[in-house]
Amino acid sequence: MKNHFKHNTDGSTTIYYTHPKTGDLFETIIDTEDFEKVNSVKNTWVFYKNGKKVRVKCRIGNKHHYLYRYIMNAEDSIVVDHIDGNTLNNRKSNLRLVSQKHNLHNQKQRGNLPRNVNYNPLRNKYRVTFMVDGKRKSFGQYDTVEEAEKVAIEARRKFMPGSIK
Repeated sequence: MKNHFKHNTDGSTTIYYTHPKTGDLFETIIDTEDFEKVNSVKNTWVFYKNGKKVRVKCRIGNKHHYLYRYIMNAEDSIVVDHIDGNTLNNRKSNLRLVSQKHNLHNQKQRGNLPRNVNYNPLRNKYRVTFMVDGKRKSFGQYDTVEEAEKVAIEARRKFMPGSIK
């Protein structure tokens, strides 16, 4: 590995990358126990922005490898989920192997309303809905966003065991 790095006292290692054109400094964190494996790669681990997320990848042979997949030895059919949503936190305690279905449970809500809550203007209520086993399921309509959000969280705990929140 051609990147600069620092071993931290908490058992983690920080890997640094300076963007050659912008000079921006990026850093990712891994477990020190994975450092030898990551360091054995002869090329530079590169940070790149895809939308709002920054990810770390490296060319090994003819293929790009994402750092989190490389650390977890993930097969192509498995998704590696960053539990806290931070794609630069690549410690094993923050990574888990899941199916695509379970990974979608952690998708963030777009807009101002909480996940799985939408507004019904005809009734002036907030409703809770999401897909369960391929079918849209409704969990009621509520007067306030707060009520609807509480119901949505409880319903996700029951029907989406892979969901974080």
